[in-house]
Amino acid sequence: MTTDLSKAGKIITTTTIYIGNAVYESRTTSPANVPNDEYTDILQFIAHEEGTGTPSGLVKSFNLSFIV
Repeated sequence: MTTDLSKAGKIITTTTIYIGNAVYESRTTSPANVPNDEYTDILQFIAHEEGTGTPSGLVKSFNLSFIV
């Protein structure tokens, strides 16, 4: 968990969760922003021995990056 105090009057807390090869991130802002830019357990990427897979924003769609 990291806390960002760089914006006056705001506390932004980012929490990263590692489950197997998957990395998820949550963010909260206090006081809350309008429009609300908070999110909970958003998949950031999935690591595997040949590279990573990141969500492309489309349902069930991933961008794959390979290490050569």
